[in-house]
Amino acid sequence: MGIVSRGLRRVNDYLESAPREPRYHGDKNDPRYPSPREWRVFFAPIIDIASHAGLAATVLVKVSGLAGIALAIVAYVVLSFIHTVAVQRITHTTLGKAIFGLVVIRGDDGNWPTTGRLIFWYFARVLITALTLADGFGGSGDPDPHLVTVRRRDVNALRSGHGLAPA
Repeated sequence: MGIVSRGLRRVNDYLESAPREPRYHGDKNDPRYPSPREWRVFFAPIIDIASHAGLAATVLVKVSGLAGIALAIVAYVVLSFIHTVAVQRITHTTLGKAIFGLVVIRGDDGNWPTTGRLIFWYFARVLITALTLADGFGGSGDPDPHLVTVRRRDVNALRSGHGLAPA
């Protein structure tokens, strides 16, 4: 049996296999969250980062020199933390996610994330980003099963009883 035959057999086995159960709430094949969201999840952080950078740029324009650079960095970090943790804890979304109709849920039970979990994942993502930039290549793109971004309308349907109840 040649390499091509084995490869085709593996592809056919994969295509004929039964779909797997979702590993967490909001997993790509989770029937409780059917709305497509890939492009929305891609563009939402761009809007968030741009809004944080806009404030930092404003500070940089107002204050010149090394102090302006330092204040701009502090302004970016503070705004990013408040926006990602405090605003998201209250509204379950950020500005970018809200524009695209997205919210964040906990992957383990489908409920809203706690403040502690938001703080933990904020700093974990800062560390992961720093390590990724230091390593010189992009991340793996694997979804984060701890905090999952889903469409707000799917969450509303679940909570109103029009969909499957969260486990």
